[in-house]
Amino acid sequence: MGDTIYSIPFNKSVYTNYYNVDLFDLYGVEPPKTLDELYDVAKQLTEDIDGDGQIDQYGLGFRTTVDDFQTFLYAMNGKVLEYAGNGKWKIVLDKETTIKTLNFMHKLKADEVAFVQGGYLNDPFGNGQIAMYMGTIAGKPYVEKSIKGKYEWTWAPLPSVDGVPHSPIAGTDLIMFAWADKAQKQAAWMFMKFLLDKVNQAYWAVNTGYVPVRKDVVETSQWKSYVANDEKPTIALNSLKTAVPDPKPAAWYDIRNALGTITSDFLYDKITAEDAYNRMIEEIKNLLVENEELAE
Repeated sequence: MGDTIYSIPFNKSVYTNYYNVDLFDLYGVEPPKTLDELYDVAKQLTEDIDGDGQIDQYGLGFRTTVDDFQTFLYAMNGKVLEYAGNGKWKIVLDKETTIKTLNFMHKLKADEVAFVQGGYLNDPFGNGQIAMYMGTIAGKPYVEKSIKGKYEWTWAPLPSVDGVPHSPIAGTDLIMFAWADKAQKQAAWMFMKFLLDKVNQAYWAVNTGYVPVRKDVVETSQWKSYVANDEKPTIALNSLKTAVPDPKPAAWYDIRNALGTITSDFLYDKITAEDAYNRMIEEIKNLLVENEELAE
């Protein structure tokens, strides 16, 4: 309507802490609830198993991407943008919180208690190279394929400074184009209703790992059977209650790319934490200005 774009959520995911149950039981540790506990558990589980001077098992894995930067930032109760109304956005990326977040990520890497790379972590998790990592629940099928039944694994809520999970929300939305003709719109609406039917949403969630976008999906027989002997979907669904949705400026995709590049540069010691923060603010500001979305 007018200049407003409306969308309907389709597949949504939250981030959880994937962990190797067998290893956690072996070392007698519990899934961390705070970031201090995350560091301590990662340190305990990091080991040179064969004694050759090289680490064979890292307690933690994380990626040098914007997704992991956001995960750690939200865990510190940080935010990037805040809606100011009238299509404008205010930059609320706090300097102290951002630098603290970056330095915590760097410490995990520098102290060699975390395996760090840009790529996905399901294979290092599956082969036992890492004992836990914070990732999207959409990775569930890939984790299961990587593990191949070698050990038991599950999810735990994300750790944070206050012990409450503050997960990013990822996923896609459904939009009907205004320029479509009447017949196309009717077909599109029928398809959208099919995708959002509660039974179909249950089927999608059960087979992909995504959280359902309808509350009444939990009433279906498919969902009840799904959660009867598996705690993971309930953990994911509960994490949605305190999850943090991405801001919605048109520039957000480009902002994410810029933040990811800067995070990677910092973690590989190309820039300081303060330089990283200053670059983040500059990039965000420039991209919002380009799109006429920066609040005065």
